[in-house]
Amino acid sequence: YPSLAEGDISDIREGYRTDYEPEELIGIATEDPLLFEPGTGYSYSNAGYMVLGLLIEGLTGNTLGHELEARILEPAGLDRTYFLDEHRDGIRGPHPVPYITTGESDEPYFDTTALSTTQLWAGGGIVSTMGDMNDFYDALTDGTLLTDEQLAEATDFVDTGSDFQYGLGLFGQRFGCPDDPEEVFIGHTGDALGHELSSFHSIDGERQVTVAWNIGDKHGYTDPDTFDETLRAFLVAGLCGTDPE
Repeated sequence: YPSLAEGDISDIREGYRTDYEPEELIGIATEDPLLFEPGTGYSYSNAGYMVLGLLIEGLTGNTLGHELEARILEPAGLDRTYFLDEHRDGIRGPHPVPYITTGESDEPYFDTTALSTTQLWAGGGIVSTMGDMNDFYDALTDGTLLTDEQLAEATDFVDTGSDFQYGLGLFGQRFGCPDDPEEVFIGHTGDALGHELSSFHSIDGERQVTVAWNIGDKHGYTDPDTFDETLRAFLVAGLCGTDPE
């Protein structure tokens, strides 16, 4: 949604319930020229996960939802996690209401609950809980989902030009823990128009922090810098075992 960068949500109001096929989303994402030649830079792209989703379906002959259930959700015991596909009507049961800010005094927040699940698909169409998120990373690192060789490949991080590295679907980030400032934690952040998440974990699975919130842009915070500082302090306290400042 281009308008988000300009503080205007008119195209979100008009299009957030529109259904798309994965090929359509990939087409939209690839209309502009490449940012750089492949292999020479880094830029996070949900469209890349759409391509991976189609590749999985093409190679297996099954839907992406079927493969996620068989290969990840069931083996890891993620009973409260499910894939939003064309057969589902959205989020089940009680959940935080997602909002983005509008910049309008009479209606400062816009409820995006009815966002079409087709707009997320392989790029973020998973609903889960904090507990299941932690259990997923346990299963990722204890041999349930990946062999030692596969985990090593997934954590062979590349530089991103920022304060984190990236592997195969995993962030690698240092939090400057007093006992080991160079320790790298794995995890990910994510967002979907008001569903916000930060989840990081020690490689040995002993320390885990997953936190979610429900305002999808920093215009909705009284003090964005204070929010960022508080979030980081929360992550550091849980991962490093220290008292937050």
